[in-house]
Amino acid sequence: EQISQGVTRGLDDSLIDLEAHDHPWRQELEVSAAGIVSDLAGSAEFSARLDEIKAQIFDDPAVSGYLRDMAAETYAGLAGGGANIETLLEHSLRDLGHRLEEDPAMRQALNKWLRRAVEELLVPRRDAIGQLIADLIMRWNKDTLIARFEGQVGKDLQYIRINGTLVGGLVGLSIWGLHRLSTLLP
Repeated sequence: EQISQGVTRGLDDSLIDLEAHDHPWRQELEVSAAGIVSDLAGSAEFSARLDEIKAQIFDDPAVSGYLRDMAAETYAGLAGGGANIETLLEHSLRDLGHRLEEDPAMRQALNKWLRRAVEELLVPRRDAIGQLIADLIMRWNKDTLIARFEGQVGKDLQYIRINGTLVGGLVGLSIWGLHRLSTLLP
């Protein structure tokens, strides 16, 4: 558990580092992501599936009713001059959150659409996405990654090394002893 927490902290630190616009990992990720987006934008199959999912979402009575209510509130707020777009959008998103929290049918429908979108849009491309992630990780500086890992795991890594050495030695000694014993017995 401590090791997983250390690794998680290390990954969190790496993600914080990625917030810097000039970080090489971020630049590589942006180039790769732009390439994937470009490939997907040119895909007629991707576009057709996306249109089909959008149609299913907007054809649902709960969603269309919510969008209609949200549009009416936004129009009324803007027409009245008392609110700006940012405030109205914040209110709408909070309302959506509360509605999803309180309406299991709407939550279930959203989960179904999201699951289907992932299955249809991302799952067929999982090899390419996995390769992108693997390529990025392979480009990481090994010494820096090891230093970060050791820094996050800390003293527990020494215990793991000591335990591994002791257990390995005991297993080896046991095997050697059993072998010697088997040669002595008739």
